[in-house]
Amino acid sequence: MILNLFVAATIFCWGAWGIFDKKALETSSDRDVLLILYLLALPEIPILFFILNATVPNWHLTGAIALWSGLGSVTSSMAMFAYLFAMSRAEASYVLGITASYPLIMQFLACAFLGEHLILSRLIGGALIGLGVTVVGKSGKTQKSQSKRDRLIVLLCIVFATFGWGVHGLFDKKAVELADPLVVFFTRSLFDALTLIVFAIILKTSRVSVAINSKKTWQYAAFSALCLAIGYLCYLKALALATASYVVVITGCYPLLMYFFALVFLKEKFNNARFIGVLLVVIGGGLVQLSQSQ
Repeated sequence: MILNLFVAATIFCWGAWGIFDKKALETSSDRDVLLILYLLALPEIPILFFILNATVPNWHLTGAIALWSGLGSVTSSMAMFAYLFAMSRAEASYVLGITASYPLIMQFLACAFLGEHLILSRLIGGALIGLGVTVVGKSGKTQKSQSKRDRLIVLLCIVFATFGWGVHGLFDKKAVELADPLVVFFTRSLFDALTLIVFAIILKTSRVSVAINSKKTWQYAAFSALCLAIGYLCYLKALALATASYVVVITGCYPLLMYFFALVFLKEKFNNARFIGVLLVVIGGGLVQLSQSQ
């Protein structure tokens, strides 16, 4: 029951997260939005430190925890940049629909590196997710306003983000095997702060123009950051209670919720092919849910 609550909360938060990102990108560049998201994440460090001291007595960091959390932070950050670049140049449902294939990558990584078993219903569910992703990808060909080169760049960014998030799940599972999810979250926050410093230095030395004074961008990015934080904590809690191949695949069903959010709040036009593709993703996720009892 508790596991299902954490999974449901993750799916809801991640479904809403993409919508807020898209709204933020309407008023600022992908670079500026990413910088704002990192700045908004800084308060997590003192908040998590206080909560850890109050709820997890004698908690401590080890080299192994820092290693896996650091690798997760790096891969997640690189995937996030590629994702925001693609989101700024394509519809939210298109980008998030394709990146939803990252559970397929995680499923086989979990078998190879975590010793988890491949379950038939989970594999079938993964195959349906892959088929749904293919349908979603083909629906993107209706975007005639972009050149072939631009569409290729967007697609490469989506593929990069998809692979990064798949590998990221492996690192997260290794981390929560060693420590409480709150400790992992806190360690990730420290690495994310380090990433912010590196990002700021790169922007400064390259003399890139930065504009982070848009009130609307900050508002939407704040909601996005909140959804990311709550969703990620629930996701880590779920990882601590179940196998990585189950948690990562089932939480990968958030695109259906996101798709309806996109129709309602972003006023995207209904696309039959994209809807069918996302629906296949969710049916596959349903099979994965049933596999949890096996």
